[in-house]
Amino acid sequence: VDTSEVQRAVTQLPDVTAATVLCYKPGQIQQTLLAFYTSSNRDEQPQHQKLLEETLSTRLSHYMLPKLLRLECLPLLVNGKVDRQMLLADYETNRKEHQSEIVIEGVADTGERQVAEDVLGVVQETLLAEGGGESLTRITLDDNFFLMGGNSLNVVLAVVSIRDIGYKIGLTDFVEAKNLRGVVEKVHKAASDSQSSSATKGSSVCSKSCIIEDSTYTCHILEPDMQNAVVGLLSTCFSTKSDMELATGATADDFFPILNSIYNDLVLQRLSFVVKDSTSGKIVAAALNFDLHAEPPFDYFYPLTWTFDFLEEVESKVRHKLPKNVGEVIHSFMMGTGIEMSTQQNIQLIELMEERNISLAKERKYKAIFTTNTSDATRYVCDDLLNYTTLSETAICSYTHPDGVKPFASIPDTIMAACTVVYV
Repeated sequence: VDTSEVQRAVTQLPDVTAATVLCYKPGQIQQTLLAFYTSSNRDEQPQHQKLLEETLSTRLSHYMLPKLLRLECLPLLVNGKVDRQMLLADYETNRKEHQSEIVIEGVADTGERQVAEDVLGVVQETLLAEGGGESLTRITLDDNFFLMGGNSLNVVLAVVSIRDIGYKIGLTDFVEAKNLRGVVEKVHKAASDSQSSSATKGSSVCSKSCIIEDSTYTCHILEPDMQNAVVGLLSTCFSTKSDMELATGATADDFFPILNSIYNDLVLQRLSFVVKDSTSGKIVAAALNFDLHAEPPFDYFYPLTWTFDFLEEVESKVRHKLPKNVGEVIHSFMMGTGIEMSTQQNIQLIELMEERNISLAKERKYKAIFTTNTSDATRYVCDDLLNYTTLSETAICSYTHPDGVKPFASIPDTIMAACTVVYV
């Protein structure tokens, strides 16, 4: 995200007199985009800030929307510039001091009430620990996780934390719930009858029917007539969302020749697939896979030379740990969603595609799936929910290319490339 673009949009909001946009803990799972602003509206009420948020949502993509924080004035350094460190330090202090009240109403059953207390406690801890929740004064069963500050990263942590205390809940079940009451009802139902089919929703891998019969999305093996849609979707996704491509300035046009050159080979291998919206039939996500030991040949050019040479370097160091023959390991090469997808939709699609990868590997009698994750959201789905094993971790910013350039030096050292495998 270009913070200067976000800052311009905030500054242009009604009554805003000055604004500074900063990233809290960049590169970490709790990173949050913050917009500190001053206003000429001295009687500004919560409703006015809500109006500002709604206006901003019409001017920026959902993944660029910041948390709006109104101040009486912006702190300045002696040279007249905004004191960014003070803003972040004050935000950190206020965040830690916050503690919201948990309110549980409309639950008579003792067992379900205990579930509600546990689930809402997890939500409170997750939002506060991961950079959100400091503006909440109370958490109720009628609250929606995402409207309280939840995002594609901390929703995974919330689900993992709920599982860690002994309950069963699937990531998609959590995301699809209208509010926390819906989450509690699903968790309680699973806990009440561990032998029922509903209890299996917390398992690591969904069945094939769970995926194919999804009421919102359907998976389809890659076909020749999907080429333009798939290449366009993935090129746009990676050039606008990937830290590595943002650091090097790679554009969608840079991806076109690579993806077009390997497309026919991917179709022939029958290991790649798309996800379509069940209602419109539109392709909203795609996963490109190939046999690790039958990789389609392709050429790449700058600036993507840096990306693919880096991936080859980290992956070559762990390939000896994997099965050696054709037909044994699927390489999950590229996975992306449409840029118009919301946070909830992205989470659903990521989990759906990762689960479909596993079911596809089983159908084709493969032993394992290998992938390199550079996205925290995807990695947490793989590691914490689908039991992938990490083979290596490399700080992306540390890479020096043979040409002497450090192309990813601007990426925070907390962002890792993790080579992972799951045996199916």
